Amino acid sequence: MNFTNTVDASASFARFIASTDYDSLSEGARESARRCILDTLGVTAAATTLGLGHPQLEAMVRKAGGAAESSVVGFGGRLPIWLAALVNGAMARAVDFDDGHDESMTHPSSVIVTAAIAMAERRGGVSGRDLITAVAVGNEILVRLGLAIARGPDGLKLDTWFPSSVFGAFGGTAACCSILKFDAEHARSALGIALFEASGTLEAFSSTGQKSMMRGMVTGLTAKSATLAATMVEAGIIGVPDSIEGEFGLFNVYFGGKYDRGTLLDGLGEVYHSADIGMKPWPTCRYTHAYIDAALQLVRDDGLKSDDVEKVRIHVAGYAQSRCEPLAQQRRPHNFNHAGHALPYLVAAAMVRGRITLSDLINDLDDPAVFAVADRVEPVHDPRFSIENKIGPARIEVELKNGDLLVKQTEVVLGGLGNPMSWEDLAAKFRSCVAFSVNPPSPEATERLIDSLGRLEQVADIGDVIRDLA
Repeated sequence: MNFTNTVDASASFARFIASTDYDSLSEGARESARRCILDTLGVTAAATTLGLGHPQLEAMVRKAGGAAESSVVGFGGRLPIWLAALVNGAMARAVDFDDGHDESMTHPSSVIVTAAIAMAERRGGVSGRDLITAVAVGNEILVRLGLAIARGPDGLKLDTWFPSSVFGAFGGTAACCSILKFDAEHARSALGIALFEASGTLEAFSSTGQKSMMRGMVTGLTAKSATLAATMVEAGIIGVPDSIEGEFGLFNVYFGGKYDRGTLLDGLGEVYHSADIGMKPWPTCRYTHAYIDAALQLVRDDGLKSDDVEKVRIHVAGYAQSRCEPLAQQRRPHNFNHAGHALPYLVAAAMVRGRITLSDLINDLDDPAVFAVADRVEPVHDPRFSIENKIGPARIEVELKNGDLLVKQTEVVLGGLGNPMSWEDLAAKFRSCVAFSVNPPSPEATERLIDSLGRLEQVADIGDVIRDLA
């Protein structure tokens, strides 16, 4: 079914939300949603001990109390839906390990999955099939909003807004509306409330902002907003009708009215761009992954030893180049938030250790061996790489002390379209993440969780699975 029409896109989105069920999803959308749910729950659990400020956030909302509606992953217990979504959504971004859609420059599931599971628990009796549907619907709307700007006349530039938050308010609200089985009228009204909650700038990613705790908090605020918008409509509150393309709607106010309407609506309900959501193999900014991948290939395939390195040139442009500036600071990250965006440091760490793990970025930021190589990493502006802020390709040239030159260029980045992580890879990542939980499940319980999440269609009440992890 094609939902394109000439009125505000919110009407098309609302009909899509109301009419989409599990059977109408493409298999790619179903599989993507299953992967997103497994991955998001794992990285959320890790943040209970690794997140900067998240224990304080959990303690704050726990003190506020209220109705026991939705579980807090890892910490346990249940809170009012908005507070549970706030904490879980914040933790989902905390360790920079959450999924992403490369072209739309978004991290969908840190908002969509956390909002959907909070709403599912509050409602009760929500099946795995219905959760998959809600996540697929929410992810699709978020990704299409991002793609409509990315494919518009000016493109989507990471220079002002944090797209995952701005678009996530709408996608998260859509997922909640799907859980609540809203008709099109109520879904459109909820999107019309989400407009007033859509926010989030890139200041948390600036050189000074990375000293704060907000980079790992922003999607929590958005997940909270999504649950709030849907429950306000449930209570009888009416939102504005033209939230997307209205005179003062999302696109006109935030993006100067420059977007590709065809990308926004064409094939809605038939073509699922969200099936292209990728998972992160390393807990760092996605724009660093092509370079980490290249560095690890040099170690693994070319036998590079860090002691032999004389100089490293990384060819960069666009947002990847910004992750090298100012160079001295990007060679010496001051905390976990900063380290995941410090490209020269990450290339050096990959060459020295042959890996990039959560533990590396939490516990070993002062390694002299990594600093010695990082001081030899020089960014070279090259417009062929990270063109228009795309993820990759990347090129690394390594001059060795014996005069030899090693070169590695990556075209298709691990974790994204064309080179996805397998389910077995994601299960291994899940195990590594939940091991950091403040209340880690036993190995046996972890395997049961992986099994349940792998066959979500057979789960009668998703709340049972969530509470096992909480």
